[in-house]
Amino acid sequence: MFAAIRKGFQILAFGSLLAGSSFGAILFQDNFDAESPALNGSLSNWFIYRPGVDVIADNTYFLRCSGNAGTCVDLDGTYMQGVYMWSNATFQFLPGFTYNLTMRLSGNQRDLANTDSLVVRLGSLSQTFDLLGSSPWQTYTMSLAGDGSTGRIWFDMRGPDNAGSVYGDNVGILLDALVLEEIAGQTDVPDIQNADIPEPGSALLLAAGLGVLALRGRRG
Repeated sequence: MFAAIRKGFQILAFGSLLAGSSFGAILFQDNFDAESPALNGSLSNWFIYRPGVDVIADNTYFLRCSGNAGTCVDLDGTYMQGVYMWSNATFQFLPGFTYNLTMRLSGNQRDLANTDSLVVRLGSLSQTFDLLGSSPWQTYTMSLAGDGSTGRIWFDMRGPDNAGSVYGDNVGILLDALVLEEIAGQTDVPDIQNADIPEPGSALLLAAGLGVLALRGRRG
């Protein structure tokens, strides 16, 4: 449950995701507000393989988190390398379901003309997000069609120095709340167009005709 101070963001980020999907089930969510601010910190719900996560409280180091409140994560922190991390939890992506991963991302807010790249993986789906440092907080969504596989959520932060095999420059994309939702697929409706079922009007006329015949039979 988000803190009261972030209700506005909750409506914006999660309300828009759930709108139009009455059958969605939230499988995972994290807004990092339970984490203690720290440089090169750790995260409760994530395994950090390549270190460098900075857990930032809003309005520290001249950085603003989404909604100007709570806590967010700098994905290219004090180790001068982009973070590579994945969720502790695994998820089964069932056929017939769609899986939406919705995230709040911001540019690095420091080197405003610089473009950072973040590779996000959801199971077998991979997508790269290229954000200018000046890019404001926005909601981004990835959609995966369930195929029966099992997987995790992965974040692979790539800095502008990636071509030289140097991952990061201490200035990275910021990550705030995210949610993974399972949405049921459409249920197939049997095709009855060719079935020998009379239309309502025809059925009434047929019933009336049978009634007249029956009445005539009694009178005869």
